[in-house]
Amino acid sequence: MSLFYNRTETAKEITIVYKYQALNYIVILALIFMPVLTEPFLSLILLAVISITLLAQIIGKWSPNQEIKRAMKEGCVKMSGSKFSLKNPLTVRIEK
Repeated sequence: MSLFYNRTETAKEITIVYKYQALNYIVILALIFMPVLTEPFLSLILLAVISITLLAQIIGKWSPNQEIKRAMKEGCVKMSGSKFSLKNPLTVRIEK
């Protein structure tokens, strides 16, 4: 079980539900408003936290993204939901 997605597998399909996609936009907003901080040390800490968060997301989502890419080449992928919504997260269904 990953921090950034839930993967469930049945006899007919694999379902991947991405969690916390909307939180990426909070990170982007933090990057935009970072120059407003007057204390350089706070800016450096904020930049380090944002960098670690984004790197962890890239590494954490690598495996399902590769699985989805392979399934897309085969044409057996259905997507629903929205990456902007916390109530209706992005869901990928891969038919076997």
